[in-house]
Amino acid sequence: MTEIKKQLVKKFIGHHVGLTHKMLMEDFVNYMKHNGIRITPQQFTTLARLNRDDGITQKELANYLNKDYGSITRSLDGLEKRDWVRREDSSEDRRTKLVFITEQGKKIFKIVLPLQIERNEQILNGVSEKDFEQLVTILSKVRDNSK
Repeated sequence: MTEIKKQLVKKFIGHHVGLTHKMLMEDFVNYMKHNGIRITPQQFTTLARLNRDDGITQKELANYLNKDYGSITRSLDGLEKRDWVRREDSSEDRRTKLVFITEQGKKIFKIVLPLQIERNEQILNGVSEKDFEQLVTILSKVRDNSK
């Protein structure tokens, strides 16, 4: 890659966000594995959402995670095998699946949440509250502009 192209890539927001996202996802998996837990960021986010809003539709969950319906179906299949979630047909529409967190899922979430908080604090070491708020604001603007 030429020097000019390297300089251009450094200015692409997607490049920086993508690298950071990839590193944070890998770090999450490794940190949890180091603590004896096999869980992915998407699995954790799914459990967190269900812990807050149990019994949402599979479509609502897909929208929340910004994933297609097929990806969520496969992900939930794996979570069901681990007895972390269960799906039920909606009484209002049998085509609609409702997703619930199980007792085992709640236990895992209660173990992982403090570990994730701890790791997040470690990662943000040296980043001021003001800098963090500015980062969130900027990323929000980028998301809004990319719609």
